[in-house]
Amino acid sequence: MHRVATAIVQRKTRVIDLDLRAYFDTVRHHLLLDKIACRINDQDVMHLIKLMLTAAGKQGVPQGRVISPLLSNIYLTEVDRMLERAKEVTRSGRYTYVEYARFADDRAPRRSVQVA
Repeated sequence: MHRVATAIVQRKTRVIDLDLRAYFDTVRHHLLLDKIACRINDQDVMHLIKLMLTAAGKQGVPQGRVISPLLSNIYLTEVDRMLERAKEVTRSGRYTYVEYARFADDRAPRRSVQVA
């Protein structure tokens, strides 16, 4: 909320709303497991995570589980990095200082991008 309020005060009034539909249903297990393996070097933990993922099928993250928000954040880190690069590229152009705020509702993670 603070980032959005600050952007409004800075006259950043254009909004691009991104909605990742069916996000939890489309997470590819091998990509998520690769990202997790970069940080966790424990085969038992990795095995448990894989069991949790495959319990829901061949792809997707089980919804309503304690670990689901954590897995979603790990998977969406690349999107955050892309938006951070967009902020840097636009810093001195026509649309200066792109800001974004990630939030999740009860359906799926969403992003809101504000451009001045």
